[in-house]
Amino acid sequence: MTEVSRDQVEALLSEVQDRYLEQDIISAKSVKDIGIDGGKVSVRIVLGYPAVGYHDELKSDVLAKLEAGGITGANVVIETNIVAHSVQKTVKRQDGIKNIVAVASGKGGVGK
Repeated sequence: MTEVSRDQVEALLSEVQDRYLEQDIISAKSVKDIGIDGGKVSVRIVLGYPAVGYHDELKSDVLAKLEAGGITGANVVIETNIVAHSVQKTVKRQDGIKNIVAVASGKGGVGK
């Protein structure tokens, strides 16, 4: 096997689309680490949204793209890390609450 460069791996990974972000995983900054040891490649991808059910599909897509580029036996690790945002300065922080999700209907009906 020939020596693999980081640029080659990044070029192949830039062809893998994240279906939820609708952009490639390099542009989305989801690829956190690329390790190359001789001909062995390892890739660590961190998703910033809840997607445990999507990990296997994404891993399969990444492995297929790497194999199509001549890189076989790569190790791909996919993690999810949802970052809690800081509290606004004028709002008191509530213990145990990391994120707030607002839900709205937008169906109208007022004034009829």
